[in-house]
Amino acid sequence: EGTESAYSNEASAQIPEKGSISGSIVDENGEPVSGALVELKKDDSRVLTVQSNEKGNFSIVNLDDGTYEVVINKKGYYTAIEVVVISEGTFIRLDSLALVKAPESPSEDLSVWIIPIILIIAIIAVGIGVTLVLRKKQITRKRE
Repeated sequence: EGTESAYSNEASAQIPEKGSISGSIVDENGEPVSGALVELKKDDSRVLTVQSNEKGNFSIVNLDDGTYEVVINKKGYYTAIEVVVISEGTFIRLDSLALVKAPESPSEDLSVWIIPIILIIAIIAVGIGVTLVLRKKQITRKRE
């Protein structure tokens, strides 16, 4: 008759067929770690890589069933690895994945000194070359 019926109490939802993983990455003090690379591997092959945001959060969606390795890397920190199993649209939440700072390696400190060291070696080499040329000229003059 041109009128609408009352609202229904029925609701419907569709369960996702694919799984997802999300999480937050923090340092040993509980502070968010932004810019960490979160690599997802399945059967030793990389599936995809995402990066944590400024709050240390990441999200990976639309995953097929299977066992995955979540490998988290950030320069200056040790690598963290979590193994997760996705089945029938599982939603996995990895809260507060802690990255531990790695000690600075001496090779990083030496990289700051490479150019000055090369310059010093070049100056010494030029000095030795000039000294040899001058000495050769002195010897030649004494012979004459």
